Amino acid sequence: MRMYTKWALGQAGSQGPFSMPMSLSFWWWKRTPGLFLDYRFVSSDVLLFEDTAKSSWKMDLKDKFILMLSDAAPGKLRIVHGDVLTFKLEKAFPESLKRHWEDDPPNVHIIGNLPFSVSTPLIVKWLEHVSCRDGPFVYGRTPMTLTFQKEVAERLAATTGSKQRSRLSIMAQYLCHVEHVFTIPGRAFVPKPEVDVGVVRFTPLIQPRIEQPFKLVEKVVQNAFQFRRKYCYRGLGMLFPEAQRLESTERLLHLADVEPTLRPRQLSIAHFRSLCDIYRRMCDGDPQLFAYDFREELRQSKHKCRHEEDRGESGDLSHCRPQDVLHVSPGQSRDQ
Repeated sequence: MRMYTKWALGQAGSQGPFSMPMSLSFWWWKRTPGLFLDYRFVSSDVLLFEDTAKSSWKMDLKDKFILMLSDAAPGKLRIVHGDVLTFKLEKAFPESLKRHWEDDPPNVHIIGNLPFSVSTPLIVKWLEHVSCRDGPFVYGRTPMTLTFQKEVAERLAATTGSKQRSRLSIMAQYLCHVEHVFTIPGRAFVPKPEVDVGVVRFTPLIQPRIEQPFKLVEKVVQNAFQFRRKYCYRGLGMLFPEAQRLESTERLLHLADVEPTLRPRQLSIAHFRSLCDIYRRMCDGDPQLFAYDFREELRQSKHKCRHEEDRGESGDLSHCRPQDVLHVSPGQSRDQ
């Protein structure tokens, strides 16, 4: 783990500052100027002890511990109480630390022991900041070393074809070099969580492996993985309205040179790059396509069917059963 940075952002998560040994904390902050973000999840420390008579004492001890850290590193440690999801990290450090994106990473390092409840939305938020080069990445290619539930850590670093391959794998790896550094057993934490914890390091790439807007990539990847056990055409077809789904899905896969019977976990970053490039071209030709949401179309279709049934109308109700059939080459089996 890269620890010798000039500036660092630390976070008190659900374990609170007690999760770091006191002697190590003092040693670390004496040598590394930085900001300790003690955010809204410190309240969980109180909840853990609310059935005892010492709950207020525990909070006092935590506050004293943070103050002791600050006293141990005068002028080097700044403590901020805030919400890590909304805190403006782009204003947290001196302007002098900024570097060009093509340069080596700046002397800023985000280090966080994240509560599992916010780890996924937070990393997605920061990945979008990487894409836009804003937020904590206005300083350059700011590295991050973060903790996740072990299964999430494995998904973030999963390679093409592995069982852990997921939406998070693609979203993280097209923007960053991702490394599952090591696993911390749950027994190392107090209180002990039910699962082990994975430490993951992210280093933003100089050039993203997919050069399309973050929201477009996210939409393509989300749709591809929504039917993760099916062939990839099933999910990718939901990018298009039902009336043009078959034709548009076949066109997308053909132009992107992607085999329709690959499973989502078998799709590489190169596959997704081609899919996103072609989908962007199709959106440019149809300005309303990107805003399309198959869930909304399905909701309206179901509402229309219920309305017709209530009125006692009969006839062709095939529009009530959205079709997702795609023609495959001879000899290929359908995955139902």
